[in-house]
Formats: sequence, C-alpha cells, structure tokens
Amino acid sequence: MNDGGPAFPNAYTHKTNCGMSLRDWFAGREPPKHMIKYIDDLDDDRLASFVGADASLMAPATRLKPDHPARQENHILRLKWEAAAIAIVRGILADAMLAERKKGE
Repeated sequence: MNDGGPAFPNAYTHKTNCGMSLRDWFAGREPPKHMIKYIDDLDDDRLASFVGADASLMAPATRLKPDHPARQENHILRLKWEAAAIAIVRGILADAMLAERKKGE
C-alpha cells in the first residue's frame, strides 16, 4: 500500500522510517460534513452492511421500553458502527488524496 512516505520528513527520516505517514496525516483530517451526514442518515441495516457488521446484533427498538438496557446497548453499537464508517471514509479520502497527488508527479 502506498502510504505517501513521511508526512513531515527531516534529516533523520531516511535512516529511520518513523513518524506519521502522509496517508496517516490525510486520514486524520476531518471528513467533509456531507459525508458525516450521509453516515448519520443511514439506517441501522445499511450502516451495519457498510462497516461489515451483523445488523441482527441490534435489538429491535420498537419492542423495547424507553428504560430498557438494550436501548443503551443499541446506542453504543450504533456509535461504534458510525465510528467505523468514519474511519473507512477517512481511509478512502486519504487514498484518493494520494492518488491525486501522484497524478501531479
């Protein structure tokens, strides 16, 4: 995988390949708001599919009372899936940035 080399090269970079790669730096940038909104708007089944999770892990909320512990578990699971989706999107954006950068070389 092309990581773009060091994000902040210095005199010691050629001797030790340490530090953040350019891909890491690109991936650490905040995704555009419309991409975050897209993830937020996905229903549970589509979000689970996007991150490769099993949607059946989500308890059917329609049958749960408001104070049922499974409701909180559902929220936590949903947040984990959203975090995974954001990480996937950040990787996609980083790879696109590196590909576009390579065109200019």
